[in-house]
Order: sequence, then C-alpha cells, then structure tokens
Amino acid sequence: MKKILVPLLILLSAAAYCVDFKTDKPGNLYVSGDDMRAEFISDTAAPWSVTFRDSFGNAIGRKDGKSSEKFALKLPKVMGCVRIEWSHGGDSGAVYYGLIPDNSALFGKPGSPFGVNTHFNQGWDLALGETARRAGITWIRDGEANPDDRGVAAAKKYGLRYMPCFTFSVVNTLPSIIEKTKKGDTDFAEEIDFFVKFAEKYGDFVTVYDICNEPNNTPWTNLGGDWSGGPWLDVFCKWGAQVAAAIRKVDSDAEIMWEDIDIGHLWAKQMAENGITTEADIIAAHPYNLHRENPLPENQGFDKDNDELRKLMAEKGLKWRLMDGEVGYSSYEVNESNKDHHYTPCSPLLQASWLARMYITHLSNGVERVFWYDLKCDGADPHEPEHNFGLIRHDGTPKPAICAYANLINILEGCRWTGFRDGIYTFVSREGKKCAAAWVPTGTGTASVKTDARKATLIDLFGNRRTVKPVKGELKLTLTESPVYLIGL
Repeated sequence: MKKILVPLLILLSAAAYCVDFKTDKPGNLYVSGDDMRAEFISDTAAPWSVTFRDSFGNAIGRKDGKSSEKFALKLPKVMGCVRIEWSHGGDSGAVYYGLIPDNSALFGKPGSPFGVNTHFNQGWDLALGETARRAGITWIRDGEANPDDRGVAAAKKYGLRYMPCFTFSVVNTLPSIIEKTKKGDTDFAEEIDFFVKFAEKYGDFVTVYDICNEPNNTPWTNLGGDWSGGPWLDVFCKWGAQVAAAIRKVDSDAEIMWEDIDIGHLWAKQMAENGITTEADIIAAHPYNLHRENPLPENQGFDKDNDELRKLMAEKGLKWRLMDGEVGYSSYEVNESNKDHHYTPCSPLLQASWLARMYITHLSNGVERVFWYDLKCDGADPHEPEHNFGLIRHDGTPKPAICAYANLINILEGCRWTGFRDGIYTFVSREGKKCAAAWVPTGTGTASVKTDARKATLIDLFGNRRTVKPVKGELKLTLTESPVYLIGL
C-alpha cells in the first residue's frame, strides 16, 4: 500500500492483506468540536467489522462491511479513550482514539500546576509536544538537559513551559567532585561550569532549573550514606549552593529546584541543617506509590509529610515551595516473568483513576505543580513495568490516562481548594462555582453531598456530563474507584 505521511494507526495482518485506520489528529487525540471521522482502509475484499468501546469497556457502537476501498468511519463522540476492536477476514486487532475537552484557553499559564515528564533529550520526536499541548498540559520536565537541548526546542515549538533537569551532566562530573572532597577541596566551580553555559544559552526562556535528578540513584552515595541521606548529602548541599549562585549570576530571575526523598522529606531536613535557605526556591519530592503493600494515592501519608515539612520551614524561617518532580503508576500486565515485581500492576483504566486521585490529593494539600511520569510509554512490552508509565502508548496513541488528565485540567485549572471531609474534596472553580470531587478507595460505595442548589452537573473521570438533582438539599451518590466531579453545588 501507499505510504501515508500523516498520523496513522497501521495494523498489519499476518495474512496477505493490510488493514489501516487513519485519523488526521496528533496521537488520534480529538478535542471537543473536532470533526470526528476516520478511515477504514483494506486492500482485500473481505467481511470486516468494528466495535467501539468506551474507557470503561462498555460497547457503544458497531459497524460492519465488505470493501476493498477506503470507508469513512464516523466515530462515537463519547469523552475518554475509545477502543476500536476490528476484525477483517480471519484477522483482528484493536486501535484507540481519544476525545478530550478543549483546553486551549487554559493552556500555557506559567502558574499552571499541570506538568509531565518527557524524554526529548533521549530522542523523542518533538511532535509529541503537540499531544501534550492538546491535552492542556503546560509544563514539561525533561530528564537530561544539555547544551543542544531538545526539550527547549519542543517547548518553543508548541508553546510549552520547560523545566530542565540535569542527570548525566552531573554524573559525569562526580568523579572529580568525589576526589576533591576526599582532599578537603570544596570549590566546585569547574565541575558546575555546564550549568553556567546552559543558563547563558537558555536563560531567556528557562525560568526553573531542577539541578540534579534523583541524586540517591547516582554515585553521590559513594561519599557515604544511603538513599535516606548521610555524608553525601552534606557535600551535595555545598555543591548545590554553588550551583544556585552560578546560575543566578547569569540568570538573576532563575528559580532553583532541589529534589527530595519521597518519604518523610528526609533530605529537606538535612538540607535545613546544612543552612540551605534561599539556595532552594522549590523542594520537589518523587512521591511514587508503586509498592503493592501501599498502592493507593490517598494512603501514602503525603499530606502528613508535607505538614511536617511546613512545620520545619516555619521553625527555620524557610520559604520553600513544594512540587512533585515525578510521580506515576505503571499499567503493566502481570505474567510469569514479572509476577513477583514489587510495582503494583494496574489496568489502563485504574491508572487513569489513580492519576486523578493523586493529583487531587496532592494539589489540595498545597503542592504547587505535579509532573506525571511520563508522557509516552518508554517501550512496547506490556509486561515490562518500566515501559508502561506513559499517558499515551509507545505508538503515540492515547491511553485512558491522558483523557482523564485533560478532563482534570479542564475542571481544576484555576480552582481554589476549600476543604476535605468524609472522603469528599471541595473546591471553588475558576468561574466561582462550588464544586466537589469524590471516589471510594476500592470497590463501590455511597456518599451524600449537601447543597442549596436545585441541580448540579456530575462529570465522570473522562468528561461525560449529566445533570443531577438533590432531594431535600442532599445529593446521594454511588461511587467507584474512578473519581467524579460535582459542579455548581
């Protein structure tokens, strides 16, 4: 067949024919108001059928035919990630498209709390930036900043805000830092010169610098201590203070992010003991909840950890702001090779639900910005945990997670949090409406919400809406693991 140079879902059968589904949207991601049509293309006349299923697995439509030509396929306009299950002759498969709210008017605000991790500097196609933009994700954090930074290129091309993160540039200088430290030399000007060069080149565009990715996973710990801190972190503080000063000498408005351990903010406590004050503007944990013994977002105790850190900050007069530099869940499938892996497996739907629950619990606790890990799956093996953190699949097509994220952005951008009680998070929307978000940790349950309104709008995880009416000032809800939003209480 002729090669088609637009976004495609290409499905090659094992038989002597070919089946294509083609859309004209990046990553097959539609926004409300788009003309939603695709093409079914077959080069062999054989009976074919397609069944559409919504994000929850419900059948929402079916088409059948027999053709060797292009056939226009009208797509159901249901919010979320739709699975198209196809059969053609003796072959079958599945492809995906997504329908999300139009977040174009909300996109690009520097104060947006909505971010995602990317790997443009590890070779990702810059066009993936358009997928993030369409979803309404404003901020990207790229894992390896360098002098020819592709994260900057992607951000400039698609209007994204960019936070560089330094990994291998730091790792490459650690042998020298460690050797100097052993000799009692703590002048690291030579070892941090790459920060200066980066700020000189990109300081007019970059505003926030993540100075070192997960130092506990690098040779820093060769100086003594372990993941929770120790002598290495004392040296890291001396180094980091010099990094902050060097960047600000070139970029006076720069904001400096220091990373923290995810449990108890142990590094922040040791940083405070080392006198780190204005050298850090932001403290960013990586609060993954991956382990099977404690997978649920709301059970981590992150709110308690933050409250303890804020108490420490008040005692020390610190004005650090809090962010999540990385956080996510892997939607990998269990088989014999990974059945004992410590990561909690989850379905794509559960990943989407946990994403929304994590964002709500963290943002309502005062976290300023959250960077989901990551935009695209890092591989195509469904059984490899590290391959399945993405909002979209390795082929660039949507997972339920990106649709849930886009819907959450549409509802929560510019909101003001007002409380939490009996499992219900309350907030005021950017339009000034009283709202709530609710779910149950597992299974199903019920909740009651009091309201003076005659009616409210209930929005599911993906943006499907319906009107609900209270009885005697009370809305009775049946809840599941997937959050719902109530608007106009």
